[in-house]
Amino acid sequence: MKVPYLLALGLFLHGCVLGATLPPSVAQSAQERELDDRVPKHLPITIKIKTEKERAFKELKNEHWAGDFELEVKNTGSKTIYFLVLGLVLPEITMPDGNPYGFSLHYGRSELVEITASVTPEDISIKPGETYVFKIPAHQIAGLEDYIRREQIQPPKKVQILFQLLNFGDGTGFVTTEGKAVDKNIMRNQELGVGCCLSKESIAAPFGQARTD
Repeated sequence: MKVPYLLALGLFLHGCVLGATLPPSVAQSAQERELDDRVPKHLPITIKIKTEKERAFKELKNEHWAGDFELEVKNTGSKTIYFLVLGLVLPEITMPDGNPYGFSLHYGRSELVEITASVTPEDISIKPGETYVFKIPAHQIAGLEDYIRREQIQPPKKVQILFQLLNFGDGTGFVTTEGKAVDKNIMRNQELGVGCCLSKESIAAPFGQARTD
């Protein structure tokens, strides 16, 4: 009887030691909302939560975190960006059809969802080095909070950001979550793989603010 008892005691103490010596970053991350950056690293953009909004976003007790969500997207490349679409996905929240809850965030004129579309003098780009701030539209915030309340589910602990499309306005860009490079001079429009996922009808009015660091 002594061996099982000592073995159990040893395992218990070992577990306590491991728990007590967890790195602070690991213990802290379990108590914070996480931004899961799924944007391919070869793309000329970087993303992060706006510094002054980071605390409110990470606070799990903040039921209105979506209203505090501000995502900074920086153009780290050498070309201007005229149109950009990112997907915001909440993998812990499931819709009735079985898919995770999510929606798109976009910058630019909706017609530029087509890589072959031409830019106009009125189109405003995100120039190299500039940062654009994405915010969640009010109607999306209301819909999300209503769904969480109606279904009686916990606010999400993880927010995934997926890449969908980037248009440089010169007939080149990137598409799909993998960030596939496209060029209208090489590929026909129907081969670009855009229409199957996005259309100008599915894109709402742009929101956010561009600035220079």
